[in-house]
Amino acid sequence: MEREGFMRLRCAVILVAILVLSAGPSVAQPVTGGVKAGANFSKITFGEFDEDLDRKTGLVIGAFITVPMTELFAFQPEMLYSVKGGKFEQPDGDEFKTNLNFLQIPLLFRANFAVGTFRPFAVVGPAFGFRTGANFDGPGEGDVDITDDTNAVEFSGVIGGGLQFGLVSVELRYDHGFNDLDDIESAEIKTRTFSVLVGFDFARFRDR
Repeated sequence: MEREGFMRLRCAVILVAILVLSAGPSVAQPVTGGVKAGANFSKITFGEFDEDLDRKTGLVIGAFITVPMTELFAFQPEMLYSVKGGKFEQPDGDEFKTNLNFLQIPLLFRANFAVGTFRPFAVVGPAFGFRTGANFDGPGEGDVDITDDTNAVEFSGVIGGGLQFGLVSVELRYDHGFNDLDDIESAEIKTRTFSVLVGFDFARFRDR
């Protein structure tokens, strides 16, 4: 299972490199890139139950490359470390958390709607998450490793939008997990995640 996940990660990285190299020479605008970080507000849904886990907060951080295709549209691959999961609080106040850690590769198409100081944009596209770890934590349970009980790869769809302020961007996006992450039980487990991200464009800074 781990070897399969590694092979898929390598294929995804090669695909990103091919797309970047093929798109770069075809436009006059320069390829840019930078880093971004923020917070995930995620929950876990159960296909066979009416109640889902509550949302929990997790870290998301990584890097991106923006490859212009036209003046308005660009291809934006990213590589993010993303912590998803959910939590459940009992009436007595005890809280149980499930953490799912991913190395996520979103392959996004970006639309820029204006040129100037404040530039709104939208992103949409698929994302491939390669599970790096998973654990369950709760009172009396301790920290239980459940990595082997979860699928190694998550496929999701991403949609979002934000504003670019010179070198800095602020973005809100939604990540909808499509495949079942439970590798043991019959319950269908999927993630639903809202993210707030702040980005900094190194390439634009270099060109100033």
